[in-house]
This record gives sequence, structure tokens and C-alpha cells, in this order.
Amino acid sequence: MRFSMVLAPAALIAAAPAAAVNPADAAINAMYESIAAGVAANSGEGVVAAFADEAVVLDARPGPPAEGPAFRAAIQKMAERLKADGVQVKADYRVTRRIVSGDIAVDTGFRRQTMAVTKPDGPQPGTQYHKFLVVAQRQPDGRWKIVRDASLPASKEAWDAAPRVDGLKYDG
Repeated sequence: MRFSMVLAPAALIAAAPAAAVNPADAAINAMYESIAAGVAANSGEGVVAAFADEAVVLDARPGPPAEGPAFRAAIQKMAERLKADGVQVKADYRVTRRIVSGDIAVDTGFRRQTMAVTKPDGPQPGTQYHKFLVVAQRQPDGRWKIVRDASLPASKEAWDAAPRVDGLKYDG
């Protein structure tokens, strides 16, 4: 009797279905889709709409993190420059881990940016890979916005090895 009482709970645990996808996943994934759409349109406003006003962005460039209005102005300027240079950018994301606690989500993953040039004298086309750690916060209207974003260079091999995780953003 004792043996079956120990095995019964173990059997139930083993037979339980995999954990359900977090209900917030689609809304959090929409942040990345919003950024990708802004990037594709060379729209600085489209990109920064996914970031909270107080967002802090830390990347591999020297100098302090970009914050608030300075971050927004830099993104707008970059989008205008890309458009003027005839550069079309496509951003893809592969989120490999997500932790959601209340109104805070922490994602780790990879971004691939592919640049094509439409002007003959424009910059060289190319592809960049980055790994990132993003902290997002649910806003009063229910949308999620990035409040902290840290990224570093990564490789094509890291991008290719990124595992697909049910419910998380995973582009081609």
C-alpha cells in the first residue's frame, strides 16, 4: 500500500501535460513585432514606441547607456540617416527564455539585422547578430514596453543554435 501511495503522485506528475504558454506571451512578443515593423519602415517613432519613456539602453558602444529623450532622438536620427542612405533593414528575433512576474518580464535571446542597400552609392549590405537581455513592463493600457535593454554582439552560429521555445517570438 505504501509503495502505491508513493508511485501514484509520481505517475500523475509524469502524466501531466507540459506547462501552458504564459497568457502574456503574445502581448510581449508584440513588442518585438512593433520594433521590427518600425525598423522595416525606417521609422524612428515606430521603433521607440516599443520603449517606455524612462527606458535605458545599454549596448557595446563606448560611452554611457542611452536614456529617455536622448535615446529617442538618436533612434530618430539613425532612422532618417538609413532612409537617406537607401538602407532597408529587417530585424528578426529569437527569444530563448522568458520570466514573467506580475507586470515585469525578462527576456533573453538574439536579434538578427539584415541590411540591404537600394542606392548604388550607399553603405555596404550586411548582417549583424546580437544577444540581448530585455526587461519589459506591462503598461496601464495592457501593452508591454521595454524599460531596460542590454545587447552585445553575437554570431550567426549563436543565432542558428537558438532553440525554439513554445509561445516565445522566434523568427525565421
